[in-house]
Amino acid sequence: MRKQCKYFLSVVMMLALGLKGLQAQTMYVLQKSAAQTSFAVSKIRKITFGAENLNVVKSDNTAEVFAINGLRYINFKSLVTDIQEFNVGGSKQIIPFPNPFENVLNISFGSKGATEGTISILDLDGRLLMSQQMDGLSSLSFDVQHLKNGYYLCRYNLKGVRGSEFIKLIKR
Repeated sequence: MRKQCKYFLSVVMMLALGLKGLQAQTMYVLQKSAAQTSFAVSKIRKITFGAENLNVVKSDNTAEVFAINGLRYINFKSLVTDIQEFNVGGSKQIIPFPNPFENVLNISFGSKGATEGTISILDLDGRLLMSQQMDGLSSLSFDVQHLKNGYYLCRYNLKGVRGSEFIKLIKR
């Protein structure tokens, strides 16, 4: 079982590094205690998974050790502090905040481009939980206090644009 877990985590890390490629600038390790540690990717010499630990060796040969069962996530984008924006037609227009959210999720629309369409909140199974029209509005607010803590998707469809765009959201 431990060997399978170690193998799985190694594969996840290799995929994450491979998919992020040169774009990743920082690696974030969030512990269940809510303590987040960040590492500049260029300063990491080696990442290894032991039987019960994640070891990060930096280029100055100092090491950080994390208990695997005490980790919430390892990511190359801070899910705690990032404000993510939808990029439509080259101009950043649609910004959900705060993310993570608690009782209210706000979505702001930039002044450039079309703001006609639909904003929807979905669970990770793709079920529609709520939806609002954004016809010409500069912002929307969703009362999300009834949602359970976890991950959700925000989908927007712009009027006259084929397809949808998604961004992940976190409810605390």
